[in-house]
Amino acid sequence: MSSLRRGFGSKQWKSAIMQQDALVVTNERGDRGIVLRGLPLPMNADSQGQPMDYSEMARRFDEGTILLGVDRPGARKFFTDLGLRRIRDLIGEVPYFEWLLVRSSFMGAPICLLGSLAFAALAFHWWTILVAPFTLLVFIYWWVTSPRADRRSGWSALLLAGAIASLFTSAGLPLKLWLIFTAASLFLIRFTYAAATFLLRCLVVRNSRAYQLCLSHDVVVVRDAE
Repeated sequence: MSSLRRGFGSKQWKSAIMQQDALVVTNERGDRGIVLRGLPLPMNADSQGQPMDYSEMARRFDEGTILLGVDRPGARKFFTDLGLRRIRDLIGEVPYFEWLLVRSSFMGAPICLLGSLAFAALAFHWWTILVAPFTLLVFIYWWVTSPRADRRSGWSALLLAGAIASLFTSAGLPLKLWLIFTAASLFLIRFTYAAATFLLRCLVVRNSRAYQLCLSHDVVVVRDAE
């Protein structure tokens, strides 16, 4: 129980109890819903306010009559804070690929940042005093805003593509590597949340225990498609 609460961020929750492998929680504000595409979503209910079981959800999702919203921070924490053994105990499945992909990108972002700062020293010399703090501030901004889905996510991929394209220019190697490592750190942050959201949605659709767990924990919500 304690490891599960730590895995999902115990500081965010006021109460939590286990019921049939599902974590039932209430946050500190008493809220039981999140926002998807700007719309308030009811928790654990369909459009009539009735609980939606897994079989109905899976059928209607395949038909395209419902939207399955995923809380991005909750999806990331599911893969980064819970070990494979704990996930297997909770949902009866071990998502090796999903777990490894999200964890690798999550850990890769700060590693690339360190590489960026190292190559900044080689590329800019004394100017690193200005470049390094700027790079760090941009990274922090990307880190803070990544849990929210927005149209700026595509900029990370464009920056990385531009950095890779710099390899074919006459710029010095340290400068090229600084650009690549900086862009890679920003891309991996965005990719972590995007991948975790997509992969957890797929997991919930195919695994009833994952659906029950995430639905009860406010990580997944269901709403009729407009």
